[in-house]
Amino acid sequence: MNGDAEATSPDTGEAPVSPSRTSRWPTRLTRLALGIAVGVAAAQLGLRFGGSLRAGGAGSLQLDLWQRAIVIGFCLVAILLVLLAHEVGHLVGGRLVGFRAFLLIVGPMRLERSDAGWSMHLNKSLGLYGGLAGSAATDARDLRRRSAVMVAGGPVASVALALGAWLALRAFGLVPFDVNASFASFVTFFTLQMIAGTSAAIALATLVPMTTSGFLSDGARLLRLWRGGPVAERDSAIQAIMGSSLSGVRPRDWDPELISAACALRDVSMFEFVAQQFAQMHAADRGDIALSLDQLRRLLRHVDRVPKMMRPSIHFDAARQFALAGRADEARTQIALAKGPVVGAPYLKGMAAAALMVAEGRDAEATALVPTIRLQLARSIDRGSARWLSDVLDSLQARITSRPAA
Repeated sequence: MNGDAEATSPDTGEAPVSPSRTSRWPTRLTRLALGIAVGVAAAQLGLRFGGSLRAGGAGSLQLDLWQRAIVIGFCLVAILLVLLAHEVGHLVGGRLVGFRAFLLIVGPMRLERSDAGWSMHLNKSLGLYGGLAGSAATDARDLRRRSAVMVAGGPVASVALALGAWLALRAFGLVPFDVNASFASFVTFFTLQMIAGTSAAIALATLVPMTTSGFLSDGARLLRLWRGGPVAERDSAIQAIMGSSLSGVRPRDWDPELISAACALRDVSMFEFVAQQFAQMHAADRGDIALSLDQLRRLLRHVDRVPKMMRPSIHFDAARQFALAGRADEARTQIALAKGPVVGAPYLKGMAAAALMVAEGRDAEATALVPTIRLQLARSIDRGSARWLSDVLDSLQARITSRPAA
């Protein structure tokens, strides 16, 4: 079990037992140390930069308002470039070992991949402005090693960018805050120094094993994969299931042994929630509605521990399944709890709404939603899940057409 995870009974699945204070101290101290280090570095750079911009006095750079605005603009661009390089590094690392990229978020930009190609959206979640990349295996071959290459791609890219910026500084012979230098030289120096320092800091910070907002750092994931054992087996099984679904295998046909391996470890981590989500999809597509609803209820009991970006999909999944089972009140509750977009699966919201409408007899409203849902399913990169939900949508339409006309 991870030091910052919480224990739960594998037999009952009841509320987890809170860990001791000492189990959280290593993570807190690590974050504190990183925060102090980054803060000191930023303060030193800011003091040097701020001092150079003071009006009047010997040694000042004498920048006017527009020049200062340009410098700030280049700083923002440099930060976005550093974040982009790190996340693209993960995707490139995954590509080298046969993974398929499906998501890239940096700052306000969110790119999602479907069978129709990549599409750009506005990232409305401030918590994800720091960047997120999604890449999954398309087969179960040598998953631990390949996953490690994909994860390591981010820090490697950050180190490469930092080294490249530092070499450029050396090659151009730029002098720190030289009052005799041109404005263009000053901006070039400051931007390159910003890129080099920030990129190196990100490489270092992401390699420290810790959990942030429910997500494991690159260092934590690499450590889990290197140690092996149940955690690595669970993570590898999840990658295999996700890859299988991306390749077009629908949930009912997923390997039961992989489902069992993914769900064997109960540590109330993000990985367990993903595994339980796969398990309930597997059960629902096989027609075991009772088991699917039981698994969904367990997910919902602990949904506050799931990263916020994952919560809407769980609520909409639950709403759809409750509605299909004729439990309209529970379905309405779940739709009301779903806040924010469903990253990578916009059809889940429409499916939940259509299922509830059919359960309540609002057939005309449900029928109006069908074309949009079908278009979203056709564009989904998750072809396996899309095949299953297309059949669910067919069954909803069949229920509508089988009813006597009002």
